[in-house]
Amino acid sequence: MNISSSQLNELTLIPYEGAGNRTPILDISSLIDNINTDPTIIRSQLESNIPFRTWLAREGKCVRADSIMIYYLTSNEDYDAVTFIGEPGVSINAPFSDMCGNGIRSLVLHIILSSSDQKRNDFLSEGMGIWAGEVRTVLVSDINFQEKSGTFRVEMGPFTMLYAPMIIPHPLLKNMRIHSGFNGQTTGEPHVVILITDEDLASWRVKCSAIARINDPLEIARTLVCLLGKDITFNSELFPRGVNVNVGLIQGNTISMSTHERNIHSSQSTCIADQQKNTFCRCNTLACGTGGAAVANIALLLFPHMDSMITTIHPGGTIQYDLRYGYTTMIGNAHQSAI
Repeated sequence: MNISSSQLNELTLIPYEGAGNRTPILDISSLIDNINTDPTIIRSQLESNIPFRTWLAREGKCVRADSIMIYYLTSNEDYDAVTFIGEPGVSINAPFSDMCGNGIRSLVLHIILSSSDQKRNDFLSEGMGIWAGEVRTVLVSDINFQEKSGTFRVEMGPFTMLYAPMIIPHPLLKNMRIHSGFNGQTTGEPHVVILITDEDLASWRVKCSAIARINDPLEIARTLVCLLGKDITFNSELFPRGVNVNVGLIQGNTISMSTHERNIHSSQSTCIADQQKNTFCRCNTLACGTGGAAVANIALLLFPHMDSMITTIHPGGTIQYDLRYGYTTMIGNAHQSAI
C-alpha cells in the first residue's frame, strides 16, 4: 500500500475518551483502494508501512493518545466498520493491538455522530458490527448528541481463562496468598489478573510498605500495579508479546482496579524512566476496558458467590460487565473531547 505524504497530511486525529482513556479516532477511508479487501491484508499493509506508522506515532504522542482507533466503513454484510488499534508508545515495527474496550465505544460514538440521518437511525436501532480481529456487536444504550457522549453495550463473547492459578516470579508475590489468572482470549488482549480480597489486604500492607498507610482502594491498586507491572509486563520469558497486568481489590460486586498496559512503552527501561519522572508511569493507564473484562470474569470464576453483574472502578471512570449465560457484555461511556 503506497501512501503519499500529501495523503498523510490530510489525515486528522479526532479526540475521544472512554472511561478516562484517550482514544482518538482516525478515518483512513481515503487510503483504502477496496473496502471489501480482507481486513487482515489491509492490516498487514498498514502495519508494515513505515511512513504511516511514523506519522501515527508522532501524532499520537502529540495528543497523548493511549490508543488510536484507525477505521474505515465497509459494505460487508457481517460488519459495518473495520478498526485497527495503534499504540503511539511502542515501536513502529510492532503489530497493532487486537482490541481496545474503551476505544471501540469511542469509535461507535464517532461513527454515529458522523453518519447520515438514515444510517444513524439504523445504528441506533440495530447496533453496529465492528471488525477488530473478530466481529464485536455494539449496541447504543443512550446517546446525547448535544454533548457528544453516550453509553454503549459491547458484546465481547464467551470467556476462557487459559491458566489458573499462574505462578509469577516477583518479590512482592513471594509467600503471598494470591488469586490470579491469565487470559489471552475473548478480551482480545493478554491480561494477567491479581485479585486482593479484604481478608488478604492486611498481609499486602505488611509485605509492601508503599501501601501501608493508603486507604483508597484505587490508589492501592494503582500503586501495586505500578510496582508489579514494570517487571511482569516486560517479562519476555513468560510473555513474549508482553502482557497487561491488572490488580483488583474486591469489595462485594465492585472491584477497584488498575492496569499496567503492554503497549504504552516499548521497553522496561523507558517505563522505569517514565515512572521516575511521574508518580505513575503512562503504562499505568486511567482505564482498560479489556482489562476490566478479564478481571470481572476471573473474579466470578474464582469467587462464584459474586453476582454476574460486576462493576469495575478505574482511576478514569466506571465500567460494568454483564457476565450472564457465559457471555461478556461491557457497558460503559464515551465522549468526544478536547485535545
